[in-house]
Amino acid sequence: MELFLLMQPDYAWTENTQPTRWGKAEEMAADKIAEEFTHFVKFGKPSDDWKPLNVKEMNFWKVDGKALANERKETYYSNGYGGKGYALWRKIADEVANGEFDNIIRNDSHGEL
Repeated sequence: MELFLLMQPDYAWTENTQPTRWGKAEEMAADKIAEEFTHFVKFGKPSDDWKPLNVKEMNFWKVDGKALANERKETYYSNGYGGKGYALWRKIADEVANGEFDNIIRNDSHGEL
């Protein structure tokens, strides 16, 4: 019940004639999150094909409500979390860890900015 109240889906509180804050995509994403959370509570992992985090792959859970609403097959687990932003900060963190402060300070060292 707490999860239901936390997500507060409009379709539970409004009549069909009233406008809602959520569209079909948001409704389907909320349903998927609730489904995975329930599976986690019952079985200890969000789904049968759940993979633990692999730092080298940076795999993550992705819910695309628009894809669900358009009845496209959803890929819930993907690799490369964070994209360019993550890659930039990972590069900087590695440079700091290796004592390569000069690379961080140089103006041309991070052209991706």
